[in-house]
Amino acid sequence: MNKKPVVSVAGKQGPFQNVVNALDRLDLSFIKGQSILIKPNVGRAASPERGYNTHPLAIAAAIEVFQKNGASNIAIGESPLVGIDTMEAFKKGGISEIADRYNVDLIDLDSRPFIKKDIPNARVVT
Repeated sequence: MNKKPVVSVAGKQGPFQNVVNALDRLDLSFIKGQSILIKPNVGRAASPERGYNTHPLAIAAAIEVFQKNGASNIAIGESPLVGIDTMEAFKKGGISEIADRYNVDLIDLDSRPFIKKDIPNARVVT
């Protein structure tokens, strides 16, 4: 069976409700019992008002939807721009507060060693 990709778009109701509306249109039954990594765009150490990073309320909405759909574990991971401290970016961007509120782990993807993996039938798209 070859399923077509589904895209869900929502807008005009703010970062939290837009994400809830977009995700609620999708079949997320596969999430039950799964570990989820949310990889937002938090490339700079800047407040949400600056508009550089994914808004913390959008991340909160994703967490709530994934929890509602039975995710067993949720974490937020990031590797920001070179020279940017990941945990500082999480803090200034309001992401640390969201992680604390929902008891979600924050992961600095730059602090862990790389793991080399072979990917069968890999393709490079240019």
